[in-house]
Amino acid sequence: MKDYKKLIRKILTEVVESEKFDAALIAKYYHQNYRQIVNGITYDYQKFAKHIHDLKSTLSDVKLTFSHIIAEGNAVCTVHYSEGTRENGNRVKAKVIAYFEFSNDQLISCEEMAQIIQDG
Repeated sequence: MKDYKKLIRKILTEVVESEKFDAALIAKYYHQNYRQIVNGITYDYQKFAKHIHDLKSTLSDVKLTFSHIIAEGNAVCTVHYSEGTRENGNRVKAKVIAYFEFSNDQLISCEEMAQIIQDG
């Protein structure tokens, strides 16, 4: 069985922590039918890719810290923190609780609650 805990850590680290937007990396790890719900807002694959692109243009030095990762079958739940620097130099930190599902080793869905816990 695939180690989805290891894979989710790899995917999020490569996609979120990289300094530049990489559409090929998103295509590698995210299914074309990917759906993500963040704080009640739904993103399809294209909107998700644009969201990542927009984050890359407004944040730098992004780092993730995982406090919990639980996997069962093709599903993974994480509690992690995302920290970065805004264009104006302010540091921002968010706490993220997310439930992911995989299909053929690609992410197919995510339900996420994110809360900004530091901004400035």
